[in-house]
Amino acid sequence: MGANFVYSKNELVCDNRLMASLIVSNANDPAKQHLVEIFEDEILTYQKEDGSLEMRKRGRLARQLAKQNGFQDYSCISFKELE
Repeated sequence: MGANFVYSKNELVCDNRLMASLIVSNANDPAKQHLVEIFEDEILTYQKEDGSLEMRKRGRLARQLAKQNGFQDYSCISFKELE
């Protein structure tokens, strides 16, 4: 049986400091919200020396801000990086 997710789109959050492309939460536990930002033409990650990927500073700061404002986690998606 699949999870029952609830979505909201294009909301200003975190005292109007972030524009959430999506806010995803489980209908069974709506307090656990995941903030998602979608970017078209930006590179959002870089490859570290050990080969792992990490979000650039803007993404790390956005994740910190989201968590400070009660979100369970933060993700960013780059269409440019998906090409």
